[in-house]
Amino acid sequence: ESEQCSLRLRDQTEVDPKAACWVLGAGTGLGVACVVPQDNGANIVLPGEGGHVDLAACTPEEDDLIVYLRNKFGRVSAERCLSGQGIRNIYDFVVSHRGANPEDHTPAMITEKALKAECKDCERALYLFCILMGRFGGNLALTNGSFGGVYIAGGIVPKVQELFIKSGFRVAFEDKGRFNEYLQSIPVFLITHSDPGLLGSGTYIRQSLNISID
Repeated sequence: ESEQCSLRLRDQTEVDPKAACWVLGAGTGLGVACVVPQDNGANIVLPGEGGHVDLAACTPEEDDLIVYLRNKFGRVSAERCLSGQGIRNIYDFVVSHRGANPEDHTPAMITEKALKAECKDCERALYLFCILMGRFGGNLALTNGSFGGVYIAGGIVPKVQELFIKSGFRVAFEDKGRFNEYLQSIPVFLITHSDPGLLGSGTYIRQSLNISID
């Protein structure tokens, strides 16, 4: 069922159905949850506020981004970049970093201009968004060895699917030094179902009924 509702981002990886997986989605904010499969076929979902962990930098450009956002907001969480407003924050940084003044673009405008190749700054902002999503997703995968997969949801990434696949997301996801090979074995999926929330709710109800009947 998951294969019909999602797109595998690395063909060589295999899903361990008994292992935990992560779901993360960037939209208005950055949502994160861990899903742990049970022996009876049901799943336990562990919600939290993972979108508000500290944002890590791995390149000089990302270092500068952190400094830029710290000067603006103080503490820099992952959600400051991996959300709709985060795209605007990254865009403002990209433009300011080259000594220019950012246009008053909405996240939707930035995304549209990037997809139409109408603005190099918008393209760079969206590309950097994808890279940071990869770094964040890789950190989640390392946390509990999520060989059940990492699933990308939310309102942003599905709309930029082609660019996302061609971006540096997967390279950034695996870019963990000594654990690079470890991350290569963890599958990542882009959720493509038109209404995953409704699908998940139905699945939860079916599993709850099965559990209560047994």
